[in-house]
Amino acid sequence: LDIVYMLTIQGFVLLLLPFSDNIQFPIDTAYAQEQEEGEGEMATTIQSTECNILPEPGVDLAGCDLSLADLKAANLTNANLVNANLEGANLTNGSLIGVGLTNASLAGANLTNTNLTNAVLEDVNLVNANLVSANLTNVGLTNANLEGANLTNASLTNAVLEGANLTYANLTSTNLTNAGITNANLTNANLTNARIEGVDFTNAITTECIGCPS
Repeated sequence: LDIVYMLTIQGFVLLLLPFSDNIQFPIDTAYAQEQEEGEGEMATTIQSTECNILPEPGVDLAGCDLSLADLKAANLTNANLVNANLEGANLTNGSLIGVGLTNASLAGANLTNTNLTNAVLEDVNLVNANLVSANLTNVGLTNANLEGANLTNASLTNAVLEGANLTYANLTSTNLTNAGITNANLTNANLTNARIEGVDFTNAITTECIGCPS
């Protein structure tokens, strides 16, 4: 009986072969989704592997998720951190000279005493970041979001903050000599004892700002 059954099936398949171009077999949707999900997981793993490298000068960590990372005293001079997620990261006493951080997120990050000289932080998210005593000399902060950031005793000499959001930022005793703050929002910011010689406040919003020129 088994032989007869097998011969019958084979005969049926052979009978269908001439018409096979017009026959559509159903795709296992669940299997396809599992494949797509697996590919996604593989991509994530590859990304994680690329980002799981030691911090060093010139390292490329663009787009990496480094949130809550402990990078205390790390030397990331001239590193590429464009679009990176560094929210809540510890970067205290680090060297980020010339680093590229465009579109990166450092919300809530700790950058106390960090050297960011000549860094590019355009469109960066620094909401509630700790930048106490940080060196931001010659830094580009165009359209950066520094709402609620603590910049006490920081150096922003020659920094460009055009269009930056500095609402509720603490700039007490900050050195802003020759900084460009055109079109910036300084609503409720605190500039007590800040050095503002040569600062360009053109079109800046200074509502309820402490220490801003009237």
